[in-house]
Amino acid sequence: MFRFLRQKRLQSGESISGDYLYLASTYSNKLLVKNIVPTKCSDIKISKIIGKFLTFDDVISQSEKILEHIPFVIKLSHWCGDAKVIRSREDFINNITYLREHFNSKIKSIYSGTELHYKYIIPFLFIEEYIDTDLHELKVHCIHGEPVLFNIIKNLNSGINTSSDQSYFVMYDLNWNKLNFTRRDLNRINTNMVFNKPTNLDKIKSICRQLTQHIDYVRLDFFITDNEELYFGEYTFTPAGLGHQFTNPGVEQDMLDIYTRKNTNFSVFDKYILSNQ
Repeated sequence: MFRFLRQKRLQSGESISGDYLYLASTYSNKLLVKNIVPTKCSDIKISKIIGKFLTFDDVISQSEKILEHIPFVIKLSHWCGDAKVIRSREDFINNITYLREHFNSKIKSIYSGTELHYKYIIPFLFIEEYIDTDLHELKVHCIHGEPVLFNIIKNLNSGINTSSDQSYFVMYDLNWNKLNFTRRDLNRINTNMVFNKPTNLDKIKSICRQLTQHIDYVRLDFFITDNEELYFGEYTFTPAGLGHQFTNPGVEQDMLDIYTRKNTNFSVFDKYILSNQ
């Protein structure tokens, strides 16, 4: 149910859709958003930009200067899930043909035919600093400016390789109780994994409110370090590409109820709490 609401907002001819597409495309721009976030919240870290480019050939032409910043991450302003980590000079040099073909192809392409807001993002290739620490991804689902669900992900990514291994993807409620569902395409839950409740959880919730007070629904994607520093990742307006997100479809129905009724009783998620945590 919840995905259909999102699809309607992004694909309908309603008068609101033009404004909404502008909002979604502006905040989904992975380069532009780095300038927006500090104006809304000063309590979050943002990876520094090393350089921005129109093509990967421009990267090659400035490679000697860029390689001084190893390790670094190569990203695209209008794309999702395609960052490449360059961990060494050899990583870059030995894979330069692949990287050139890969990024030059992506820069000319539209990310999604159904997630229409990506169509309006001006494509840029950019390089940002690599956060050299034991990172976890922290994703927070926010409805009408309030965080309602958290999930923690550990990605084991070798950098250049296109695939990544998600060793776990675990959901938590606002009180950091582990929940009994996971992402739909995983169809498994690691009930043995325990990620301690962040000591700065209240601060994280406050940051979420500051960043989403003007947005009806969005998932905020952060990186949290081993010493609980929080780095901004991106705004995700269409999680799972407008498909079903979770193994339990009842979760999205509960989210839809919160959305439509503007219900702030988040105890609706209590029924998903794992009894063996």
